[in-house]
Amino acid sequence: MLLKSDIAKAKASKRFSVKLSEKSINEIQSLMASQKLKNNTEVFKSLILRINEDIVQPKQPKHLAELQNFAAAFA
Repeated sequence: MLLKSDIAKAKASKRFSVKLSEKSINEIQSLMASQKLKNNTEVFKSLILRINEDIVQPKQPKHLAELQNFAAAFA
């Protein structure tokens, strides 16, 4: 599990803040229940760790073409 990795145990140096709609909050609560996560912090920490593992660390990120198209849509 990502939350048990060494990087997950490191002290955070930045604060992450986000406003969510009620629908998003309900989806996060459902995710918390299905994944046995304790709180929102664990949800977002897991998400950030997965992004690091799948996109940031590899020399050739998974789904690179799709990521580039997504980024271009918001550029």
